[in-house]
Amino acid sequence: MPVKKQAEMGTPSEPSGNGSHPTDGGAPSTTPWGIAPFDDRLGGLRGGGTYILAGLPGSGRLIALLQFLSAGLGQGRVGLVTAASRRRIFEESAYWGLGLEEAWNEGNLALLTYKGDFQRRLLSAADPSEMLDEMAQLLGPDIQRMAFYPATPLWETRAGTALSSMVARWLENLPATTLAAVGGDLESPSTPATDWMLDAATGVFLLSRDAQDQPPLRVRRMSPPVEDPGAITLDLVPGKGFAAPAGDPTRRRTDSGARDSGRVLLLQMSPEVPAEITGWLERWYKPTILTSSRHVLEELGQERAGLVLIYTTREQVDDAIHTVRAVRRQSGTPVIIATGDRVRADDRIRAVEAGASDFLSEPLSVGELASRAERAIIAGAPPRTGDGDGSEIRSSLAGGVVDNLPRQALERLAHPRHSLFTLLQISTSQPSDRQAILAAVAQEIRDEDGDLAGEIPDGIGVILQGTRAEGARPFLARVQDRLGDGVPALEARALSGMVDADEIRSLVPAEQP
Repeated sequence: MPVKKQAEMGTPSEPSGNGSHPTDGGAPSTTPWGIAPFDDRLGGLRGGGTYILAGLPGSGRLIALLQFLSAGLGQGRVGLVTAASRRRIFEESAYWGLGLEEAWNEGNLALLTYKGDFQRRLLSAADPSEMLDEMAQLLGPDIQRMAFYPATPLWETRAGTALSSMVARWLENLPATTLAAVGGDLESPSTPATDWMLDAATGVFLLSRDAQDQPPLRVRRMSPPVEDPGAITLDLVPGKGFAAPAGDPTRRRTDSGARDSGRVLLLQMSPEVPAEITGWLERWYKPTILTSSRHVLEELGQERAGLVLIYTTREQVDDAIHTVRAVRRQSGTPVIIATGDRVRADDRIRAVEAGASDFLSEPLSVGELASRAERAIIAGAPPRTGDGDGSEIRSSLAGGVVDNLPRQALERLAHPRHSLFTLLQISTSQPSDRQAILAAVAQEIRDEDGDLAGEIPDGIGVILQGTRAEGARPFLARVQDRLGDGVPALEARALSGMVDADEIRSLVPAEQP
């Protein structure tokens, strides 16, 4: 089966009649999305329908899907098929107050993850519909709502529209109301397979940002047709998710001053900032490195930034918290404190009470920092689209052993959060050692966190997702222990996705994309 089961599905319960089936009179019933302004304006979604939500990276599609699932928990079990890790799903759910981790623990959420070879196995299957039916069985017969993030792995293959038409029929015959996320702005050309799905869907929506920097939801099409409701203006509120804007939506505190969501102010309160952090900032944002709180306030007075990042030491945590209070009095710009030191729990509490969006400390993961920063920025600023070409970045964080590791490394480098990894090059002097080393590596990599392994020229390559170069040493030691005395001491080189990106790119033959 090309999906990895994340949790036991629990004991099936009787369908609760949440509106997934027509009423006695034959008219389709409706089910709320969970986004109040949408439900108030349009009355919700048609029960049992298939809806597609489009949007560029950073627009909040995942939040909208999780909110859709959360709103259905009172009526029955819900299911999610995703390329995101379980950890990320639960972290996002907790931040926006959606309660999905609790639902998973109680057996009310079915969570399936795409494996790295999902599309290959789906395309090569004698009857792909059997694999789709198996996925439905894993989710359970009593699923009331189903979400796919992203949905394109279901139909974007070399099969063209043949597979997408099969998927469209499969979704239509399911009793659950389905919400599927795709990337894009619905203006740029898409593949014939995605065009087919857009035409076959019960409704198509676009999540974006408007000139006032608020996230509007637009209805591109619904069946049966509805009168165009115009842009449905939303706010992203921690603990609530998408909600109606507070006060007059045309005049908000965050509308004042110029805004540049790609600009990050880095306040350095430590003698040194790790190279992976500065590399990540320089690649995906426009960082300004400052050394005093006064300079931060002066910069914010001239131009709004997308984020203030304070990198500090344990000894200067109090100064960092004082800066947060000063920033909060002047600006709504999100502030994150990060440190490589271990700090006390009450320091985190004081920082959040002062107005910090997050506080990350030892063991500091640069990948987690990138995720938290992106979330803070999209909650109050326009979305970023990587290199700015508007194209969807298709890199997945599903881990495992893959056939073409160098190309996978390129895809990770092209993503603002996924590019935070270490590539470990393990040399093999004897070709016969390769399979033994690869087998040992496969036992140690963290599939759920997106680690990858595969053969590369002259050896074995390993992508340790979210790991700094220093973290590769203990991993290598564990692999050596698994191999025992049968294989000579391993020789390896660690390359950082942020610091050594050019060298990683040189591993990929020129003819590959």
